[in-house]
Amino acid sequence: TAQATAFLNTLPHEYYDENNLHAALLDGETELHSECILFVLPKRFSYEDAHPEVSILGDAGEYTLILSPHAFMQSVYLYFADIEASFSDNFLDLTRNAPVRIRFTTRKKNIPIETLTSKLRVLSVYNIGK
Repeated sequence: TAQATAFLNTLPHEYYDENNLHAALLDGETELHSECILFVLPKRFSYEDAHPEVSILGDAGEYTLILSPHAFMQSVYLYFADIEASFSDNFLDLTRNAPVRIRFTTRKKNIPIETLTSKLRVLSVYNIGK
């Protein structure tokens, strides 16, 4: 059976505090669906560089990616430089203290984890214009 969880985050801003609400529907550790609500206009939201921690597990072309951001990340897009991959989820919102597991497959079967980790690119709204 699935269970719903919600995280309320406060990010500092030079004039006032801004909040977001991240709600997720979970089945065990698998996130089935999540939604993020900003309590301010997106243009006034103060995004931080989240520097997500990345772990990749698996082999033979089937892997699990675990992302653990240090701050809220909106509209996260994942891809590998020079490696073709298919992700179970992409273009998602992440919140701190809530690691997300994403499955992916690659066409090549014998890619070392170190290579995958070095070629992974994680972009979000924060990166626009940088």
